[in-house]
Formats: sequence, C-alpha cells, structure tokens
Amino acid sequence: MCCGGAPKTVFARLDTAEMMANANKLENDTAVPPAATARPASAMNEYERVQMLGGRALALATSHLTAPFPPVYDVWYTYVEGSNEDVCKRVDELLEGRTTVSTYDLLQIHNELLATDLGKKEELDKAKEQLDTEIYDILNMIRLHVLTSDRYCDDLSEKSSHIKENSSLDVIREVIAGLINENEKMRDDTMALSRGLEQSRAQIEKLHDALQESQRNEMTDSLTGLANRRAFQISLAREMEDAAESGRPLCLVFADIDHFKQINDTFGHVIGDEVLRYFGRLLKTQTDDCDVASRYGGEEFAILLPGAKSGVAWQKANQIRELLAKTKLVVTKTNVPIGSVTSSFGIAEMIPGEDYISFIERADRQLYLAKSNGRNRVEA
Repeated sequence: MCCGGAPKTVFARLDTAEMMANANKLENDTAVPPAATARPASAMNEYERVQMLGGRALALATSHLTAPFPPVYDVWYTYVEGSNEDVCKRVDELLEGRTTVSTYDLLQIHNELLATDLGKKEELDKAKEQLDTEIYDILNMIRLHVLTSDRYCDDLSEKSSHIKENSSLDVIREVIAGLINENEKMRDDTMALSRGLEQSRAQIEKLHDALQESQRNEMTDSLTGLANRRAFQISLAREMEDAAESGRPLCLVFADIDHFKQINDTFGHVIGDEVLRYFGRLLKTQTDDCDVASRYGGEEFAILLPGAKSGVAWQKANQIRELLAKTKLVVTKTNVPIGSVTSSFGIAEMIPGEDYISFIERADRQLYLAKSNGRNRVEA
C-alpha cells in the first residue's frame, strides 16, 4: 500500500532520507563556482528532492501511458512524494494488476482530492457548516418530539389507570377532557415538527442546488459558457476510452479565430470578448448534445465529436466556418462594422491505440496547416 507497504510499481516513492542523501552527494560531487554558493544547502537539497520526484512522476506517467496534463502530473507527483494518504490509496487501487492507467480516473482523483482553489474550498466549508447546522436542528426537532411523545404515552397510561380505579361519570368526563387537551397538544407538536422538517428539506435542497451550480461553474468557461479546458481534458480522456472499448470513431476539432489579435488591437478587449462569446454561441448551436464544445484557451476552441468520422467532422466544421464568415459583426453602441471575422479548423480522427498527446498533436498540426494555407479553411 502507498503509505505503509511496498509500492506496486518499479517506480517506488523515494524515501526522504534517501532523497536528501542523494541530493547531498550530488551537491558535494559538483564543483560550484563561488558566486553560486550563496544558495543555502537546504535550498539545494529541496531543489534536488523536487527534481527527483518530478522525474519519478514523469516516468510513471510515461510507463502507464497517461497524458501528462497538469492535473495528472499533480496526482503522480503527490503519489511518489507520499504526502497525501488518500491519493496514495486511490492510485494504488488503480495500479492493482494493471500496466496502463486511465487518464480519466487520474483526473477524477485530482478533482476529488487535490483541487485546492481557495474560493471552492471556502464554498465547500460554508456548505458543510450549513449542512451540519441543518442536521443538528433536525435531530433536535426529532429529539423534542420523542420526549413529547413519551410524555403523552405516560399521560395516557396514567389516565387509563385512573379510569380503572374510579369509574364515576365525573372522573370519566375529566379524563376525556384531559385526553382532548393532550391530543391537541400532540397535534400541535406534530405539525410543528412537520413544518420544521419541511423547512430543513427545502434548505438542504437549496444547498444541493448551490453545490451543483458551483460544480458546473468549475467546469465552465465564464466568458463563453462553453466547457473550459479542464472539462475538455476530462471529456477527452473519457471519450477516448469509450471509443477504444466500443470501436466507435471519435474526432477532435481545433478551431481558431483568424487575426484575433488585430481585432483586440483595433477595437479593444471588450469587443474582442464579444467576438469570442459570439463564436462560442455559434459552436453551441451547430453541435449536437453528445458533442463537447470547449474553449481551449485564448481564441482557440476544441470540439469533441463522439461517433463521427472525419468526413462528418469536416462538414460540421465547414458549416461553422461559413456561418461566421458570412456574418457581418458590428460594434453595437457605435454601429461601427468589425468587418469579416473568419476562423480556421484542424481535424483529427482517433487512430486505434493512439495516446492522448498524439491525438491532440495531430489535430493541432491540421489547424496549423489551415492557417499556413491562407486561413478561413478546414484541414483534416
């Protein structure tokens, strides 16, 4: 096991003492110019330690055929460092009896255990606090209702005994009046409990919706509303695995707005953002529900087309290209025309047995070819 047993791969996590010893040996064996000796030995040791851990992490990524996306590298690095017991345990489970590891699984581990965005952590802490409060209130309501029910049962027993001991009409009338009064109290208590539980249910549902919205926002590009790069990486890993298992085709399309810097320089970044938003809406309307359209970065976009061969992908990309080229965009406030905005596309169809990096690089090369051949075109 990761944090206590022997690791399951030949790329074992380094023992800290071993790393420090290696770093010291390397430092002592290397001639350092006097000007460089200002760096403390502890800093040198830490540098060498991180360098060795990084090498081990990359070696694991290579040996298990996982794409070295930053979150994936983060998981491998944390694993070889042995600093997070939960990560170590999850990775050990993945490595059990396998030679390859799913990139998608590693991205999931990162999202669940290593995502350290401060805003997200504060939001989760706040949600946990609210949920704890709701649970505490629910338990208190139930506890009070149980006590009230116990008292009601005791009163019933007492009145039953009183009737057996005193069978006069006056006593019976008194007992009946008491029972009616106790029933009304019990009804009021039950209704109060029902209202309290309903309020708590509504509050918990509201909290659940807020957390779901937060999760959606984490995977969404705030400018265009498309999937962001992180969501693209997860979708790419998942779709490649599905395509490999099912034998279905899968196409990756890279798209880039031509001369976007010129638009920014001429009209400003606010107008540039509006152009990006418009292109994002175009991608949404021209792709199917099963497709994944995302903003890859800057003015570059990516589209995953599960089940589509390159011919179908080319038709979709070309349709988007034609629609954008035919649209005459203007600045709304001034009515100044932006002019013809065009886009270039590169397409790659997944090859059986291909890894993530090769797939992305082939689509990227086709995009580069489209730009080199004059832009406003689709290459596949």
